[in-house]
Amino acid sequence: MAHQQWRNQLDYIITLLGFSVGSGTFIKFPFYCMRNGGGAFLIPFVLFTLIGAIPCVFLEMAIGQYSQSGPIKVWDICPAFKGIGVGCVLCSWMFYTYYNVLFSWITYYFYYSFYTILPWEHCGNAWNTPDCISVDRNSTRFNITDLVPDIGNLTSNSTPGITAAEEFWR
Repeated sequence: MAHQQWRNQLDYIITLLGFSVGSGTFIKFPFYCMRNGGGAFLIPFVLFTLIGAIPCVFLEMAIGQYSQSGPIKVWDICPAFKGIGVGCVLCSWMFYTYYNVLFSWITYYFYYSFYTILPWEHCGNAWNTPDCISVDRNSTRFNITDLVPDIGNLTSNSTPGITAAEEFWR
């Protein structure tokens, strides 16, 4: 079987961009920026990307393009490194397994976010239990302590309520 070739360099560049930038990037990057110091996080991020990530990716792509091999066969160039290709394929398989689940959740909630009345705002849905708590977010009387039961009044028979948003999630 003949190896497939890129039609032109633009196809290759667009494929690389599609592989490197996905919905996970938009979800995780702002979180890690704020968790690790805001804008100051960008300095080590850019530095380590330029020093570490780009050269490693470029090395594997250049050797793969030259030898016209996949991620496992490309490391036949050095028998001691054969496990790197197998490890990369296994890590990619595990990543894409959970990434598909994450992307389906994103699609699911994105679809329901276009409803006029969001299903996780009220308790009048088929999946809600009798313990559902509907919170009026427009009310100025809303307090988070309304959702948390008084620890002194808990007995073995009492169950705290659960919000409509958490029931929708579950």
